[in-house]
Amino acid sequence: VLGTFGEDFLQAQAALIVLTIAQFIRATTGPVGYLLELTGHQDESARVRGVSSTLNIFLNLIGIHLFHQMLGNGILGAAVATAISIVVERIWIDALVRKYIKVNGSLFSQVRSVFQK
Repeated sequence: VLGTFGEDFLQAQAALIVLTIAQFIRATTGPVGYLLELTGHQDESARVRGVSSTLNIFLNLIGIHLFHQMLGNGILGAAVATAISIVVERIWIDALVRKYIKVNGSLFSQVRSVFQK
């Protein structure tokens, strides 16, 4: 599909795959961030999002440079850095929801409960 826009877009294929995997992981945890914010734990949620955003900026500064030197493709470094920060944020928020609200909202817990019955 990317090739229909030109040869230059094919370089973004690996980055698109990495970001798609990160978004899939984000989707499997469900809307736990909203749950945390709407139950009075918005300060914790803001802290997680702030740290994750800072981590994303820091990893992008490093990742773009390293991937550009190693592979000649800085966009892949940006995608990997962003994917890491998304996964860290999701794991952290999911852990806080389990701690404070005692809810496991991830897709994997729902599938597991179906098979345990």
